Amino acid sequence: MILKILGCSVALSASIIAAGAVVSAEKRRVSQLLAFTALCERMGRQIENFSTPVSEILKSTDPVLLRSCGAVNPDTKSFGAFLDSCDLALNEEEKRTLFAFASDVGRRFQGDQVKSCALCSKQLSEFANDAQILFPKKRKMTYTLFICAALALVIILI
Repeated sequence: MILKILGCSVALSASIIAAGAVVSAEKRRVSQLLAFTALCERMGRQIENFSTPVSEILKSTDPVLLRSCGAVNPDTKSFGAFLDSCDLALNEEEKRTLFAFASDVGRRFQGDQVKSCALCSKQLSEFANDAQILFPKKRKMTYTLFICAALALVIILI
């Protein structure tokens, strides 16, 4: 009987820990979206006001912001190289938006780069807003799903 109780408590604990890991990854995704939005806005302002090259913008950017984007040892030669050095927690559509932006920025005229920065910032901001709105629901659903799975396992084992 004690082994059954111990097994049940292990199953429930494991499910709660796994749910916490999934929720943590989603939280990281939301914060990364906000960080990339801020970075795109900063790049747009620097290009528009000072005609600063992308590599210089990345070198002068606050390291905390770069780490929030997922870069541990950021490669600041270009935005594409920077993205390659990041540990991205984003979904495919968000990654596609960033990599499309990376292919545009730094290779066009100043006005086109500013428009590209504004468009990318707007899209990332929309992704971030949607993710922030859905986060509480996803968190609740994740914990419920994992705990129900653990309880189902407990019922099967008993």
